[in-house]
Amino acid sequence: MKPLFFLILARVLVLAVAAASRGRRQRGTNFAYARRQLMTEREVGFFHKLKESLPQSHLFAQVSMSAIVDVKRGGLAARGRFSQKYVDFVVCSPNCRVLYVIELDDKSHNSAAAQKADAVKNEILLAAGIPIKRYSSVKVDEATLARDSQEAIMAVAAGAGGAKLRQPSAEKPAGVRIDGL
Repeated sequence: MKPLFFLILARVLVLAVAAASRGRRQRGTNFAYARRQLMTEREVGFFHKLKESLPQSHLFAQVSMSAIVDVKRGGLAARGRFSQKYVDFVVCSPNCRVLYVIELDDKSHNSAAAQKADAVKNEILLAAGIPIKRYSSVKVDEATLARDSQEAIMAVAAGAGGAKLRQPSAEKPAGVRIDGL
């Protein structure tokens, strides 16, 4: 009697597992995917301006913070603070060393929630020793971009850690907000 009971129980379990896996496969067939644009038109225009202004640098767009920030202490909880965040542009040296990050802020960054998210991003990048430049307008002139780049490169070359980088300043001209230097 016992062997028959276990045989029936095993058969029921096998059928249940098979039915469950078959259901997952069927749900997967209902997925749909579409191509996205990597950048908005505004970001593409700014990208071209950056390329012209920073010809010696390599520029990367829409980079995951996980690609440029590592966790020294805090494990998964620390990584969770930035693992799903992206930066608009990463400026690198010719040998692809990260020099600094550029964020192109539009009016969506004016909300309290966006400002809080920006503050977390700033905090993490500064703690990692990565300067961040924020521009609220794509109308930044090439001379300003080149000057800001030089400032960031000098800070990185001097070994400025997060504690040595200045907090965002309100003294910059209208349309340009520079954080991290």
